[in-house]
Amino acid sequence: MATVKLRHTDGTWRAFPEGKLKIGWGGAWVSPSTMKIGWAGSWIDTGYLGNPANPINLAVNAWATHDAVSFKWAAGAGGAAVSTYEVAINNSNDTARVATRQDTVSPSADFTEVVQNTAYRVYVRAISASGLSSGWSGPLQIKMGKDAVTTYTTETDTRPFSTAVSVNGYKDALVGYAVPTNRAVQTVRYQISAYAGFTSALSPYNNREIYRLSNSGQNERFSWLVQSIDTTVDVADYWGNGGITGMICRGTGWASGPATSNYRATGTITVNGYETYNYQQAHTVAAIANGYW
Repeated sequence: MATVKLRHTDGTWRAFPEGKLKIGWGGAWVSPSTMKIGWAGSWIDTGYLGNPANPINLAVNAWATHDAVSFKWAAGAGGAAVSTYEVAINNSNDTARVATRQDTVSPSADFTEVVQNTAYRVYVRAISASGLSSGWSGPLQIKMGKDAVTTYTTETDTRPFSTAVSVNGYKDALVGYAVPTNRAVQTVRYQISAYAGFTSALSPYNNREIYRLSNSGQNERFSWLVQSIDTTVDVADYWGNGGITGMICRGTGWASGPATSNYRATGTITVNGYETYNYQQAHTVAAIANGYW
């Protein structure tokens, strides 16, 4: 086996570096994969090792997700036979290697080392069985997309409410609605009548009276119950704390307890107002597509 040497300008013969030889062919310089010389009427292999040709047509093969991507390429013309291809991903300014993988054929396996919303430069080169490599083809400049992101905040708002309470009033019993802390009462409608008729012998104001309650405290007195009461009272946004908004019967003219059949006030107390409540508000940042830069 011969050794390829070149005559240097200083007159010495020096071995030609592997993979560095180029010859003119068809108007262009090409890198041969092997080299033979004519000797004594035959061709003898010099043992020269050439580089494989640079891969061509580097492109994205598939965007698996926003977190993975694969690549494809084609073999270059000429050069030594390719044993494997090396695919490399760098950061966007080529200052750091993110991932490297060797694949014998195109396309590559998925690169799961990439992260969302990040730009990269991708390269590929061919490597021969002897370990000589082509130049890098690229860069292919890609940018991984980003999944949609939804976050939630707790918001507070108000809405109207209306609550009806049945009345079965007797002497000194509180009747009404216990207002929770998240509700404000604006109006209370009293629709009250007598469970049984009253006799004229019972004196008004002294032994049969109805008082309005707010926060369980006794307020103004309603007119004496002759037939019925149907009146709406504005209570100016009373915020509850668990106290009762309603009414109380005072005086000996009322039944002494719930089991007594006569002389009870019956009907409905309707509480109207508004309440505060919490709800979850969704905030979504739209997804960003995979692409190039």
